[in-house]
Amino acid sequence: MTSEQSGQAPTRSCVACGRAIAWDVNVCPYCGHDYRPAMSGIQPGTGKKSFQGSLAVLIILVVICWPAGLIYYFIKRE
Repeated sequence: MTSEQSGQAPTRSCVACGRAIAWDVNVCPYCGHDYRPAMSGIQPGTGKKSFQGSLAVLIILVVICWPAGLIYYFIKRE
């Protein structure tokens, strides 16, 4: 007999403390482990890292393309 058939709410084991908790809780009542960041799919602090990565790519493109554009401009003028 499953927990759904017996009328009890489905449970899962907390990944931090291992105790049985209700399936729909956001925070473990025993150890306080927070499941909300894992459910949202977005990890805290990743926005800043992705911005820094985008900025680095932009700087590299400018450093490569700007001199190449200048060389092309001056060769075309001759």
